[in-house]
Amino acid sequence: GVFDLKYNTCKSMDVNFNKYGNALITEYPDHIDIHTNNFDNKKQNELSTDTFKINGCSAKPTYTAKDTGRNQAKSQITESFENGTYTLTVKHNGPVDITVKCSGNETGRLTNTPAKKVQAITQPSAYTGTRQYEGEFFDLKNCEGYVGNACGSGVNNVQGQGFLKFGKNGNAMAKDTVHTEKTGSFKLKLRYSNTSDINNVDLYVNNSKVTTLKLSNTNGYSNWKTVEQTINLKQGDNRIEFKANGGLSSSLYIDNFTVDGDFGSGTAKTVVIPSPEPSKELDPLNGKLLTAFTVNDKENASDWTLTEGLKSGDTVYGDRDITAVSVPSVLENAEMIKTACDSKMYASDLAAFTAAEDMTVYAAVDSRVSSGLDWLKDWTKTTDSVVTSNDVTLELYRKNYNKGEKGTLGTNGANNESANYLVFATKGLTEDKPAETEPSPSPSPSPSPSPSPVVTEPEVTEPSKEADPDQTVLGDANLDGKVDITDITVVSIALVDKKPLTGDEALNADVDRDGNVTLTDLAAIRQFVSKVITSF
Repeated sequence: GVFDLKYNTCKSMDVNFNKYGNALITEYPDHIDIHTNNFDNKKQNELSTDTFKINGCSAKPTYTAKDTGRNQAKSQITESFENGTYTLTVKHNGPVDITVKCSGNETGRLTNTPAKKVQAITQPSAYTGTRQYEGEFFDLKNCEGYVGNACGSGVNNVQGQGFLKFGKNGNAMAKDTVHTEKTGSFKLKLRYSNTSDINNVDLYVNNSKVTTLKLSNTNGYSNWKTVEQTINLKQGDNRIEFKANGGLSSSLYIDNFTVDGDFGSGTAKTVVIPSPEPSKELDPLNGKLLTAFTVNDKENASDWTLTEGLKSGDTVYGDRDITAVSVPSVLENAEMIKTACDSKMYASDLAAFTAAEDMTVYAAVDSRVSSGLDWLKDWTKTTDSVVTSNDVTLELYRKNYNKGEKGTLGTNGANNESANYLVFATKGLTEDKPAETEPSPSPSPSPSPSPSPVVTEPEVTEPSKEADPDQTVLGDANLDGKVDITDITVVSIALVDKKPLTGDEALNADVDRDGNVTLTDLAAIRQFVSKVITSF
């Protein structure tokens, strides 16, 4: 069959199943999940082929897949891509979970699933046919145990998922409960297998012995027989028991028992399921800085809250217990919007606001999000980040807004394997200040030799030449043109591992210009990066 995609930006999907093939397919803006199954218990080691085609891809997709069955034959998957059509050929026998990362150029896609109106239903009349009770769900005592999943067990032709190993124990017992709305006579049929005749298992109903069952040899545990017995049941619950009255000559396996008879028709009734209340329009959030803050993701809007500041140990989302582990000092007293983590799947602009003052707005964005963040292109990425208790790093971006200016916060990328961003605001505009430089003293007409290295604990390093004021960027120890946490790391390694910096690295790291790179310089660089100081 072929169907058009409604959420993913590719055009359509074409699926082709073989015998028993089926799939649950879920669309997302940037990927498609396929949960497919075709299990054939009579041919467990044979693979059959299903194909999934995605049409209208703008580039070759990628996929991941995992077999999720127990004792499942290993699946074989091949891919091809031609003229915008991506084809996955899946050879399998059992369940496979597949995720295809794909996108196209289709527009006008849906975002959230619209709520469906639930209609009142009428309960069908009571089931009056054969009732079957599976051995793997019996209550046991002194039995060998259950086989919950017969796949790969070596026992075939099981009617349900598994079976009961009643065993050989002379005091083994298994029981289940049969409910009926009407007293009467019923036919019980036990399905079993063994490797010898067994004549010492008694059938009890409601604690009264009915008979000793004659269980003839089935000549193998995959060969099942049935034995029938008429029983009387009372209205309500009835206790059905199988009890050994001595040691069995071979192990007894029980697949199930069935009961036939007049259980009573029951009474049909109308079950009224109330329709969901229409979602209420929430009032905008209004803070001292962020005002008229509206959330477009109506499904999760009630979990967005306004608060003051974020410190280590505080929760970061309105719908999760995730807490902050590391918080930059600039955010500790900021106005904060705790977003809903579930809003990460919203594919359009998430929110809008108006600036009540000249202010700086910060967005802490999951470092794993790599697409859908075009709205951040005019924001400045800082060197700061928030680290959360689930080991996620949220990288900090900022943008200035003047009083009265309106702002829009975009999507988190609709990436399920991520956390939603957080929003902060601080009073005042933030200016980008380049790292300041300081000229070195002018060289004397007869320059003296460079000072000798000074060794302390830990060992210090020495600049190899005098600073050129046109080239030196104080604090830039890795020579990338900026001063950030990487420079702190470079200087720390040089001091701890006693690997002296040389050349321009040493000149830039010697921020106090005393001719040596020491712990004093490291401390100053750390203060500069943390914005405790603004120049050296």
